[in-house]
Amino acid sequence: MTVVELTCESCRFEEERRSDAADYAAWLERWRGRLVVPIYDYDEDLVDVD
Repeated sequence: MTVVELTCESCRFEEERRSDAADYAAWLERWRGRLVVPIYDYDEDLVDVD
């Protein structure tokens, strides 16, 4: 599971969605073709403690 937060560079609208959300594919498709910047990927903060 990843939380993806996107921001539109044109209007500065921000939105986030969990990758395991039922509507994730439709949500991501709405962002297709827009100039977007991924803000934060929470998976990068995960630390393997083994």
